[in-house]
Amino acid sequence: MDADRTKKVKKTIPFEVSQAKLIPDSRLEKDHDRVYIKLMPKTEVQWQLKLKKTGYYAIRFYYRTIGGDQVQKVTAKTDHRTLVYDVGFPMVGDDERTDSDQGGWQEYEQAFRLETGVNTLVVSADWGNMDLWKIVMVSSSKEVMEPLNLPPILSPRYETIYKDKVRDITIHVQLNGHQLLTIMDESETPIPYSIFPFKTEELESGYAENRRTVRLSTSKFANYPEGNHQIRFLFSEGHSIVYHLKVVTLYKEPPLKIISLDVNHGNATLIKFPSDKWLLIDSGKEYEAEHIVKPFLKENNITIDYYLLTHYHHDHLGGLVDITTHYGIRPQGINLDGQQRASKTIDRYQMMQQNRFADYSLLVPGDDLAKVWNLGDVSVLIVNSHFDEQGQLISSEDENHLSVAFRLSYKGFCYFHQADMYGHTQANLLKRFGSQKEFWKTDYLTANHHFHGSVNPEFLQFIDPKVVFIPANGAVYARGAYRQAYQNKLEKIWRNGLATRQDTILSAESGTLVCRVYDNGNFDYSTYRRKKGVYLK
Repeated sequence: MDADRTKKVKKTIPFEVSQAKLIPDSRLEKDHDRVYIKLMPKTEVQWQLKLKKTGYYAIRFYYRTIGGDQVQKVTAKTDHRTLVYDVGFPMVGDDERTDSDQGGWQEYEQAFRLETGVNTLVVSADWGNMDLWKIVMVSSSKEVMEPLNLPPILSPRYETIYKDKVRDITIHVQLNGHQLLTIMDESETPIPYSIFPFKTEELESGYAENRRTVRLSTSKFANYPEGNHQIRFLFSEGHSIVYHLKVVTLYKEPPLKIISLDVNHGNATLIKFPSDKWLLIDSGKEYEAEHIVKPFLKENNITIDYYLLTHYHHDHLGGLVDITTHYGIRPQGINLDGQQRASKTIDRYQMMQQNRFADYSLLVPGDDLAKVWNLGDVSVLIVNSHFDEQGQLISSEDENHLSVAFRLSYKGFCYFHQADMYGHTQANLLKRFGSQKEFWKTDYLTANHHFHGSVNPEFLQFIDPKVVFIPANGAVYARGAYRQAYQNKLEKIWRNGLATRQDTILSAESGTLVCRVYDNGNFDYSTYRRKKGVYLK
């Protein structure tokens, strides 16, 4: 959850590290007029914060990182409650700095739940070294220290159901300190619902306590007329959110279908083309391939015709040998011939590629897979930035940079799969294609690199996606790309007046997303939380 920063002047209270309790009793460093501490393993910085009201308070951190993004633990403790947060501190470029100081100091703001009375706020080193100068509490008022009044958030906000396919709908609710009072239909009739604690992997208590899963049964909508309906979620403090429900009487198979599977942290995407051919893009890690991807294919009688491997990382190529061998297909992938690879995983699958799949295809920017595979009205354009063919791959970052990203279009609909590209690749695409905004306007986007790493907000604004699917587990809440670049910047802009609809769907919260595309270019979608490894019945 991110702090709500507005242009109004607010009351702030700074807390320098020189005022903090340091564990162990560490030596302070000095940079010009700044006194700071180096957060090293087993280092803690503690402040005492005394508050008159319980709620979510904005804490602004002043820090600098060297060599990459860092993740530290922030703990809010009272005598009766302890909440732990993994917090990501991104390293950003000179052109993105919020602090103009030449020393590279940055600021990052996030909201934390604090209690009435004395709170101990602890910042402890967890993953990566970092310099910490101070924290600043930011009030929602310019006169006294007041908690934030953050609105609750639903995900997804759009859903399609079919009367002939009864199932449960699950909606992720970020309460932000509020209570869900009731859910009402358009006639002001209450809708029965169940509410449960939100659970997912890699989730710290500070994030979990603020989230719930709401469950509705589609049988409750059996008497609804076919069409679009607005369901209202009513919360305390007067907050209300509209949930858009599309009701369809009978399911009819669409010409184009995109299934983004929930495979924890990783990627596995299925696409059914109008020709009834199926493409599998990656297959998650080995465990997810065995317990989710393969059972899903079997349960739904899907025969894979094409396999596209975006890049050689373990969270994308699980089960590759078994799947491609079983269906008698050859993988498509980026051209890495002549490159040097430092990863054993890459080397192992390069050997597999040579020995068992000598007939594989190589893809380079500008290729149109639709022509290779004869997909009719569908275009699948490879859009990676060009790379130096004489260069050498020496790290996983380079491997991500070379992953296969593509743009699929059909009858005016656009799907953009960004694989594991980084923000600088997005910046290159923006520089190269910035004059073609209408061409790049996107309906459905698979977020780049699970929003772990870097994101270019200007590029995402440029493509203006209506639906963003993030294939990631709960660890994404501690990633700077997701929290700072996406939530703090982009989602706030979209919530404050984007003309088109916008939905952010995180697989850790909502599970698998099934997008259906029709001959007129319109689309709708449904989400399915994981159940015994198979999602669709």
